[in-house]
Amino acid sequence: MPNTSNVEHPNAPSPKPQPRRLHKPNALAQFVHPPDFYDDQAVPDARDEYKKYLSTPARRCDNPLKWWKAHRQKYPRLSRMALNFILSL
Repeated sequence: MPNTSNVEHPNAPSPKPQPRRLHKPNALAQFVHPPDFYDDQAVPDARDEYKKYLSTPARRCDNPLKWWKAHRQKYPRLSRMALNFILSL
């Protein structure tokens, strides 16, 4: 008599798929941004600020600290980064 234990029967119910296991977040997961992180309005605003800064005609500047302080209102994000950098030197 032939062994039919491994033969699929056409009327037999198909086995249920195993549920997907959810991976436990690792220690680095707290540093990974969620997929919609960059959809925030602040990102396009920062890009617009950067584009506006790049379109500013270049002029000689003897004191970058004074220049960035004077342009804080026009370039709030960039001035904050520039001042942090300049003051860290």
